[in-house]
Amino acid sequence: CSMSGVAAVQRALTRGYWDHVGVVIKFATGQIGILEAMGMVGVALCAWQEFMDNRYFELYPKLAIRKVTFPRTDENMREFTKFVREIIGKPYKISFSKLMRRDSSTGPRNQDFYCSELVANCWKQLGILVNKSEGEDLGSETTYRPGTWYWPSTFSASSKVALPLMPGVVLGDEFLIDFNIS
Repeated sequence: CSMSGVAAVQRALTRGYWDHVGVVIKFATGQIGILEAMGMVGVALCAWQEFMDNRYFELYPKLAIRKVTFPRTDENMREFTKFVREIIGKPYKISFSKLMRRDSSTGPRNQDFYCSELVANCWKQLGILVNKSEGEDLGSETTYRPGTWYWPSTFSASSKVALPLMPGVVLGDEFLIDFNIS
């Protein structure tokens, strides 16, 4: 959770604790990166070492991670890698008209992102969240939602709204990362 006034307003409006969300990625090399959409930067992938070296953690008094277990296939990992390469550098944008959108653009035709929209679309690419055609196949117990429906707090363990997960997906607990421990 961040300290800005805009973030505080967002937390109040969404009744959530978290105001920013990203995707932690582990590369084949074993290195860790954070994929996120930020106001001044747009969509960026930051290596964990760069995050630590530049003390970016000081922007957030609290940071948590949540492990997602899902069926990984060569195909969905290739498609996700392709998707990430296509969206790096896309601008950040959130607007009322975007929030009212009822379709879901998960490919390169989506020209801009806000943080939770980016995470939702990444999770759809990976087969974690229900995508439109899959939601129709799974029936009424699993609801499709466009990427613009999600807020950072939606991904929290304390969210009052259940995420529409694909079969076989398990969300772990939230683990707080405390950068103040010596």
